[in-house]
Amino acid sequence: MLTATPTGLLAADFTFAQNREPLGTLKQAKIREKAQIELDGTWYTFSNQLIGSSFLLEDESRLLATAKKRRFRRAFDLSVGTRDLALEVGGTFIKGGRYSLLEDGRQIGELVKKPLVRSATARLPEDLPLSVRVWIFWIALMMWRRERSGD
Repeated sequence: MLTATPTGLLAADFTFAQNREPLGTLKQAKIREKAQIELDGTWYTFSNQLIGSSFLLEDESRLLATAKKRRFRRAFDLSVGTRDLALEVGGTFIKGGRYSLLEDGRQIGELVKKPLVRSATARLPEDLPLSVRVWIFWIALMMWRRERSGD
């Protein structure tokens, strides 16, 4: 299980852990939805392009994955290598405290925001690279952040 915990009370940065073992600290940019994290000696950049409609995962030299927001829905279509995934809010009228990761229409993972605190947990497939799992988690964190700010 992955966990994301803010580095401080009002901090934008998050510390990620897997099964309680620290992985790294996600450094969130101050101005826009962009962040960097070092995992296993490689730096990854997570960014939001085109005013919220497309999220990118890049390593130091190439684009690794994309997520495009669906129109009129709180859902994303993800392209990760040869895999097509979907990240959807976990219910029609739920505000977004839970996201489901789907492949071919079946749930393969889940991200859950803890009530009253800004930390969250994720159960995502181990066959996805760690950088992709953390990036998917970051997209959910950005959506929860938007909800808090009323965007």
